[in-house]
Amino acid sequence: MIKLITFDIGGTIINSDKSISRFERLKKYIDISKDEYKKEYYLSKEPLQNTILKYVEKGDFDKYRQICAILEPNDNKKYNENIVKLIANLHKIGYKLATLSNVNYNLYYSLSNTPVGQYIDKEFYSFEIGDYKPHLNAFLYVQNYYGLKPEEILHIGDSKSSDYNGAINAGWNAFLYTKDFNIDELMGIIAKREKEE
Repeated sequence: MIKLITFDIGGTIINSDKSISRFERLKKYIDISKDEYKKEYYLSKEPLQNTILKYVEKGDFDKYRQICAILEPNDNKKYNENIVKLIANLHKIGYKLATLSNVNYNLYYSLSNTPVGQYIDKEFYSFEIGDYKPHLNAFLYVQNYYGLKPEEILHIGDSKSSDYNGAINAGWNAFLYTKDFNIDELMGIIAKREKEE
């Protein structure tokens, strides 16, 4: 029986433009591997701070400003209406709901005063957990917090590698959110899993 449903935030609850990733935009200015970037970006309270300050020390304020603009949070958040509706429905049915998101301290934003805030029991962020999706420890942190078995949790997110595969590898149920998302399809999957148990 599913007792907890977790959601990714960026790209799932909040729409995001993934046409050019933040990493790809930063690579124009910073020589860093994708793994180094993820560790620094998702776990640090001051992501890439030492690297960025090198531009200030060199007096290259234009590059410094361009990098800071890439790292700035986007305050023009557009909430995904289908997901907001789904979260409200799942809450009404009685599911415990949480978020599990890869985000750094500077881009952190609480959902408490948002269209979904009233429905979310707990928000989990990579910089607080000390690990990020798809790593097992990120999923185990949430699972242990609630004291649940892996099969009692469903994760919904838009990244095949971080969200879907990460959840599956943790033994959780997973649903990959896409543009063709259908609430009825997901509710059917949840109902089917409930009947199986």
